[in-house]
Amino acid sequence: MAYLQSYRLTTNEKKKYGYPPSKTAMGMDLFIGEVSFWNKGYGTTLVNMLTENIIGEDPKTIVTVDPRVENERAIACYKKCGFTIVKRLEKNEWHEGKWHDAYIMQKS
Repeated sequence: MAYLQSYRLTTNEKKKYGYPPSKTAMGMDLFIGEVSFWNKGYGTTLVNMLTENIIGEDPKTIVTVDPRVENERAIACYKKCGFTIVKRLEKNEWHEGKWHDAYIMQKS
């Protein structure tokens, strides 16, 4: 039905995203694979649960996601969960034969 993961950003990822090396930053990935589960609040629930868990362990941690600019559904979900857009990365991801821009969104 869904996939969710979090991971500590590497030094290179922090540099790419614009975070200082000393800052604790966690990345997060999520997708809901079954269309029948879209628009039912599952994404919001999963994002909130994971970010609360991460920030609960260390309130100074930044949680970041990098949805494609055209992924309006994901961007709306992340905004609903308190994420803000902080940066646009051009040609961030190669997918289905072309490069896609992404937003760096964060919650801290």
